[in-house]
Amino acid sequence: MKVSLNALLQYITPTNLSLPADWDALHDLLEDIGLEVKRVDRDEEANNIIFTLELLANRGDHHCYKGLAREIHQRTGWPLSTPATRDLPISQDKPLADVTSEYCIGYTLTEYKRELAEVALSADKLEMIDLAGANQVSPAVDVTNFVNVEQGQPMHVFDADKIVGRVQVRDSKEGEAAQLLGEEKLTTLTEGTLVIADDVKILAVAGVMGCETSKPTEESTHLYLESGTFDPVKVRKAARALGVQSLASARFERGADPAMAVKGVYRAHELLCEAGWQVQGGLSICKAHIEKPAIVDVDLEQLNHYFSTTFSVDDIKPIYERMGSESVVVEGNVLRVEIPSHRQWDLKNATDLYEEVARAVGYNALPSKMPASASGARASAFETRLNQVEDILVAEGFYEIFTDSFYSDQDVARLGIQDEAHPLAQHVRINNSETKAYSLLKNNNIVQALDAISANFRVKSQEIQVFERNKRFVPDQTAPNGLCHELEVIWGLAVGQAVERNWQNPGRDFDVFFLKGIIERMGVKLGLELRITPEATEQTHAYFDVLHPKRRALVEVQLADGWKVCGVIGEVHPKLMKPFGLKSVRPYFFEIEQGLLKLEPQTRPYKAPSTILPVKRDLCFGLYQQQEAGYIADWMTQSSPWLDSVEIADLFIPAVEGGEEPVRAVTFSLMLDPVLAGKDVFSGAEINDEIERLAQGVIEQFGEDKVKRR
Repeated sequence: MKVSLNALLQYITPTNLSLPADWDALHDLLEDIGLEVKRVDRDEEANNIIFTLELLANRGDHHCYKGLAREIHQRTGWPLSTPATRDLPISQDKPLADVTSEYCIGYTLTEYKRELAEVALSADKLEMIDLAGANQVSPAVDVTNFVNVEQGQPMHVFDADKIVGRVQVRDSKEGEAAQLLGEEKLTTLTEGTLVIADDVKILAVAGVMGCETSKPTEESTHLYLESGTFDPVKVRKAARALGVQSLASARFERGADPAMAVKGVYRAHELLCEAGWQVQGGLSICKAHIEKPAIVDVDLEQLNHYFSTTFSVDDIKPIYERMGSESVVVEGNVLRVEIPSHRQWDLKNATDLYEEVARAVGYNALPSKMPASASGARASAFETRLNQVEDILVAEGFYEIFTDSFYSDQDVARLGIQDEAHPLAQHVRINNSETKAYSLLKNNNIVQALDAISANFRVKSQEIQVFERNKRFVPDQTAPNGLCHELEVIWGLAVGQAVERNWQNPGRDFDVFFLKGIIERMGVKLGLELRITPEATEQTHAYFDVLHPKRRALVEVQLADGWKVCGVIGEVHPKLMKPFGLKSVRPYFFEIEQGLLKLEPQTRPYKAPSTILPVKRDLCFGLYQQQEAGYIADWMTQSSPWLDSVEIADLFIPAVEGGEEPVRAVTFSLMLDPVLAGKDVFSGAEINDEIERLAQGVIEQFGEDKVKRR
């Protein structure tokens, strides 16, 4: 929030500072009471300072000059100034609006007319509106914006001549639409949105924004001034659904002062009268906020024990009075504090009021005392190994994110799974969930991974590397809880360039081999034997149908009883891009089970290097496209006890004409170890015979239609 120092001094008078000369002292004061100063701009010509504050997320009362002055007053006791108001009778006639929604806390309408030209607000008031980010529209509209900025009470004016029938404060119906301010088209509202309407149209989305169909113009001579308070959660949901962030919603969704729905009108009335408007009838209270103020007891002995202090009642009582409490009753060592209406959203119990004392006195002024403690426990083996895995991901540029454990049927539908028996179609359903968006326990991380891409792409972030450790809920009635297995996993996603383009390097996009390298690094770090196994024919992992059939692989770990599937890597299937609002993007996804981190590292006994040199020979085959070279290398390794290793040394794909299928020339480098054969040295004939045997075996094993000797 941008604040003018000269304007702020209209509401509070420093008694021991000369401003703006002593700005540095005020800067430290604001920081100490929790109003972080992000930027300071000096206007030498106007002898003024404009500072930008980062306000606390749960303090809607801070979003105005009156609230800031009150916060400073609580610490310093500097005198507060009360802006001018004008008496306004309360109408005894039938209310001007019908309020039927329970989410409207308080609501008033006041009717005004004018016969002469409007008078603009003073320059200092207009500057305050500009700094708040609001537009100057007309004197009447400017008054509502100013009262919002000054008093913290959002208001709105309607052109009364455009209203048909009665004004209504109600929940929207299915299919209703509104033409928001500045929009040419109608926007369909979510059913149940709190709105202000007349008999035929929506006049405003309550607490968020008005509509074109009811806005006043320069020709307007008949207005309704609206002042109300609305449920913070309802306003926040409406603003998010519409993709709108207004000054009004910023205040309402943090909790507005219900009493200001009436009190704020008197300040607006003063300014409207100065601007040339005449009230008609009086203030019409359509729904009164009637709520007994909360009383919180503060035990002085407990407060002093909490801070290790020796405060007296006379020290504490003025703090709560400066906070705005209208009643602080002392009963022995207990102060019964009435919570002021502007703090009803964040002050709930005694510890909240302890914090008010600390902020008023200053945290630095409180005594320091270390609590009793014991030495911490050493990190477990699992925690250590988890940190090792996360360090690998962070070093590769991944950022940790956090996602919900729930999603909706609509989210699952985007995966395009038609088979109801498919593992990704099986879910644990939440009965009576608060919202449909959280009706299912998630059994996969693909949905939220792709949503993460969409969210980043909407803000033009094209390079994405994220990971998370969480649980997937796999339905199984034989599970100990009778519902599902809670499978703990670590998943990650990469989109964009693994190596950035520059004038020397064309760059390299992420691919499945990038993920393969990360998994192999994890295996080395954990001391586990991991391997990447392509599965081209049968599905052996729940994710396989949502991964690219030619760019996916299993992650397996070697256990005492053989290899066990523990994860998957691959490119997300192109068919999922459109349902998630993506195009021209190739996301690469991995997931491994956290059970890997609980396995004991596999000890690798030291093997002294042999003094007998191995023999290297190359063997070349022509492979048709459907044959994978990795399978051939694995088969040769298993088929010859003499082989120490088989590596792919070269690949050549010749150019072909017409529709002929290209035959890849793949060269395998074979390392034959005499030690494995129990020999001191191989003869040339033995080497030739073994190589020929392997070459013939490859042809027989894989077929002449897939492999040919070169």
